[in-house]
Amino acid sequence: VVFSPKGIPIANRDYDRIPIVEPSPGDNGGVRRSRRAKTSPLEFWRNEKVEYGPADDELAEEVGDMPVPKAIVRALDTPYRKRKEPKSKAPAKSKKAKGKKRSSRDADDDDDEDNETFDATKLKRKFKDRLLAGETANVWDDGNDDLNDLKVVSYAEQMEAAELPLSTTRTKDEGTVVGSAAQAFNVPSDANDNYVGYIMGNLLLPPRGIKDAESVGPCSQTFTVCTGQKKALEVAFADPDGPEGMLEDDSAQRFLLGPGDLFRVPPGNTYRLENHSKTKPCLLTWTIIRPRNPPDQESP
Repeated sequence: VVFSPKGIPIANRDYDRIPIVEPSPGDNGGVRRSRRAKTSPLEFWRNEKVEYGPADDELAEEVGDMPVPKAIVRALDTPYRKRKEPKSKAPAKSKKAKGKKRSSRDADDDDDEDNETFDATKLKRKFKDRLLAGETANVWDDGNDDLNDLKVVSYAEQMEAAELPLSTTRTKDEGTVVGSAAQAFNVPSDANDNYVGYIMGNLLLPPRGIKDAESVGPCSQTFTVCTGQKKALEVAFADPDGPEGMLEDDSAQRFLLGPGDLFRVPPGNTYRLENHSKTKPCLLTWTIIRPRNPPDQESP
């Protein structure tokens, strides 16, 4: 169970009703001043609102039956009880001998240190219960017009990767190495189709690994190259005048990318990926954006 970063709610939120009182004329020293009642912007996502009612007898002569503002409804803070965070042990610090010459093994040790878990003891002390360990946060859910506990983080070690299929006949030079993909988020479109759905995840291509040609159909797809050898990732786009869903070597359009580069595949196109590096794997993140109205669901 994941709770709000403020703690565990112990009761429902209350509201304060503030009557709107017309200010008295008073003595302004001959200076003309507005008598309009002023208030700060309302937070509609917390159900703050203006209450309307019938006008008083004196004002009814001017506005008739038109309702007028009577009160401002302000939301009070939700009462929370703080929850205790489990204590975690800080990782042991590595000790290095002084005065020794550095070797290639020492360089490998430096790479291992870069992959060590960061000691977040000071941050946990600073942010306390605002530093979360799970994947869910209490955020505003605009699709449902309410606060909700939603998954907003996906940790790599908790994502389950699946090996991609070998879906085409390859040449001897291409080999049979395939990649593996993992899904992080799968967000559907909302009921009113105001917000498009999407799927996010990552793709790992080993050295000489290939993702065979695939059509994205009516979806859009974006990629970010995270790690790998510079200019070793080949991205091929099929000729749009060729057979649908097929990528022909003679007519394909190709690019060579590396870490930090991005690319996209517009709807209705076919693409293929190949990691030409013989030593370094290539890690990419991807997003599939669902269409609002797929062709087979369009109204006549």
